[in-house]
Amino acid sequence: MNLQRFPMLQFKFSTKHLVFSLALSYGMYNVYSDIERFLNETLFYFTETEDGFVKKKNAFNLSFIYEKNNKGNLETYLRDYTNRIPVFERENGLMVGTAKYNYSNFTKEERKLVCSNISPLYNFTGRIPMFKLETTHLE
Repeated sequence: MNLQRFPMLQFKFSTKHLVFSLALSYGMYNVYSDIERFLNETLFYFTETEDGFVKKKNAFNLSFIYEKNNKGNLETYLRDYTNRIPVFERENGLMVGTAKYNYSNFTKEERKLVCSNISPLYNFTGRIPMFKLETTHLE
């Protein structure tokens, strides 16, 4: 073997495999969500959806969106089959959607439960009522 050609052959070999590896990685990255969806559909094929939860056909379409706002700060959203819903961090955990959005999706029983846990507190003058929300865990 000609030793002068060896570095060039080694460079060609490693470049060819590097390009192949990068192309394969790029392709896998682009179809990852399709692969994940296929695997989930396969794993949960015979599984029924619990009442009140996202239907199986829509559940595997959920994803997160990460964006920078005008101030350069990160905002996180949940994308479902129709909406882009903001994800907030609160004192007791995550809140998906605004309070108005969540309240509009409550059932009558859930609205009753939330509203029954509001007790009026009066300010020092006694003129303007202020409200305190007593939180409970829904399980």
